Amino acid sequence: MLFDGSKFLRRAGRPSPTAAAQPSPGASLLGHDDQGRPVLQARPDNRTAQHLLLLAASGSGKSVLLAWQLLQEVIWETNNVPRDQWQCLFVADPKNDTATLLLEGIFVACPERARDIVWLNPFDRGFDFNLNHLAIPGVSDEVKARLVADVTAIVSTASGAAASGGAGSRQLDAWLHAILGSLTITDPRAHVLLAAEALATEAGQKRLAALTKSPQAREFLQDATLSEELRSSTTARLRLCFGATDMQARIFSSNRALDLGDLLGAGKIVLLPVGDPPGGLKSLKSLWINLFGRFVIERLLSRPSPWRGHHARIVLDEVQEALVLEDAIERIATVGRSKGVSGIYASQGTTLIADASSALLKVLRSNTPTAIIGRSNFADARQFSAEQAPLPGVDEAPHAVQQKIMASILSLPDRHFWLLRPGQRVRFQSADVAVDEWRRNADQQAAVVAAIKARHGLADAQQSRVTLKDLMPEKPPRAASTRPRSRFG
Repeated sequence: MLFDGSKFLRRAGRPSPTAAAQPSPGASLLGHDDQGRPVLQARPDNRTAQHLLLLAASGSGKSVLLAWQLLQEVIWETNNVPRDQWQCLFVADPKNDTATLLLEGIFVACPERARDIVWLNPFDRGFDFNLNHLAIPGVSDEVKARLVADVTAIVSTASGAAASGGAGSRQLDAWLHAILGSLTITDPRAHVLLAAEALATEAGQKRLAALTKSPQAREFLQDATLSEELRSSTTARLRLCFGATDMQARIFSSNRALDLGDLLGAGKIVLLPVGDPPGGLKSLKSLWINLFGRFVIERLLSRPSPWRGHHARIVLDEVQEALVLEDAIERIATVGRSKGVSGIYASQGTTLIADASSALLKVLRSNTPTAIIGRSNFADARQFSAEQAPLPGVDEAPHAVQQKIMASILSLPDRHFWLLRPGQRVRFQSADVAVDEWRRNADQQAAVVAAIKARHGLADAQQSRVTLKDLMPEKPPRAASTRPRSRFG
């Protein structure tokens, strides 16, 4: 059965997709080509992962196209697939527009799925994310500490005043062992902010050495001599990541963590909007995309292979923000099908991705054979057109094909895109989705929307945050002396 989304489009009378044009059950309608024929994108499943790269300039309609595709997948499976096989969806959104559009679209087109939405805004209501309580099958404390340290190193040196100096090996060593030490304290009140406290002073370092259950962390903390400059820089950068604001500190020092197994269960729609960091702190935006995204991907890739359960869809909008996820994205591309995981990666262009990480761009270009390209700059237009050749049965010089496509990409109007697959390319106009209706409907149900957004938020009552000194065992009182007192006292 093919999903017909024509009733959710602004224009009536556009041709609906037909079964003959359908590449697979539940294919999404992207739009129509110049002849009015439907352009479809197959729904991902555990047989065909359907990784996708979506590149287009700001204002070209990229976010609406992406939200529309995801919404069609949600609607189709709701009506045609057993609930235990509904895909789970994770969307990391640095601008908040795709996540908001998808939420609003679900309220209009499939309101029964609103209960499956998990809205996680770390800058609004926050949520419980104490890393000490975060369990990922197959990921040891040492690996978890390394993942957190890697994110800390990249995020804290990628922007602002710290951008001029990267993290040195000694600094990374201190971070790793302090984070490992804090993650392996058995007291349930412990949290990652204790790593910053430990590195701030020699006394804190010794306290963490006494509390940690990791022999590796204990040995480093007992023996390492850290200069004041090193203490200052490591402490400041850890606090930038985990305690830059009161909300940030409350999230990481909460007495529990979200259950990723439940969060990524069948049918869950997890939206991580991080477009409004306090004070415009870009480092916090990057932290949440990379840290939360890393743990989500690790949890999904810990599935047994071949995976027989529900599919998982990872969507990284503005993928250039995913500085620490290069290897994770590559793993999704190489083993995702056997683990039931696929990825959609969106950006305003390859130049932004290359500026952030040339390695990330290479991973994306090598492992996402299907691309949707909207209006782009000259560098992107030249790169994608250079890869095109005459289609089978078309007598045309390669150079002429490439020049034509490059000129087209540079001058595409809004909502016009090229769909490029191996052996196939088609220019299309995206469906004219009635997003204004979506927004009016969401406004009319503002109280319900607000309740969904607050569902996983932190409790209003603020808990006191423990320190290393609070966790130290009390020393037993000194026993009273039994020696007889002399007459001299």
